[in-house]
Amino acid sequence: MALTGWLLIVENGDVSAFSQTSSSHNGIPQTQALVSAPVDFDVQSLSVGELVRQSVTEDAWVYFSVKVPAHANGLNILVSPDEGDVDLYVREGHLPVGDIAHGGRFDASSSVDGSLVERVSLSKANNKTWFIGVHGYHASRFELSTEIN
Repeated sequence: MALTGWLLIVENGDVSAFSQTSSSHNGIPQTQALVSAPVDFDVQSLSVGELVRQSVTEDAWVYFSVKVPAHANGLNILVSPDEGDVDLYVREGHLPVGDIAHGGRFDASSSVDGSLVERVSLSKANNKTWFIGVHGYHASRFELSTEIN
């Protein structure tokens, strides 16, 4: 799945996608400004239990989605970097954006320093689509896996 288009900051910084601090542009108030370039996102659909090997560059994002079946009680997401440092962000129904240090939109996150395993466990995750964002704090290759309980 690919998401393409211009992203808008809406209502006093209430971000539904990526935000950008800006001054007024062409009469658009500071709290409502267009991101300066079109943005493409590739979102890789995963099956529960699937193991994926991927890489991410520094300060970039790699996105995944997973549909959790109705019979599941919870969802566990693990990211194991081979090297470098990645952070894990998860959001129901939408791409996670922002980060722990600066705020953003996500339902759960893991940001362990260094090349350690990042883990998020969600209860009541059943019958929902979850979007997973892996952010490259430093460039890294990683494995991502999901499991239900």
